Amino acid sequence: MLTHVKIQDESLKEINGIKGNPLFEVIHHDLSNEGVITYYDVKHGFTVINSVPATMVESVKQQEHSH
Repeated sequence: MLTHVKIQDESLKEINGIKGNPLFEVIHHDLSNEGVITYYDVKHGFTVINSVPATMVESVKQQEHSH
């Protein structure tokens, strides 16, 4: 499971007042019936961004995790 990501979509960062390319902590993810993660909820400081499509994030740090 990803624990930290960078958001690749500049407009998503701009809408949420995020400058630069900071690391975001993954605080939640969804899991489809096929076992694929499609959305993440992420946090940077006091800013939480919900439902970020997995295609818009870059993996920075991972940790083994199972359901």
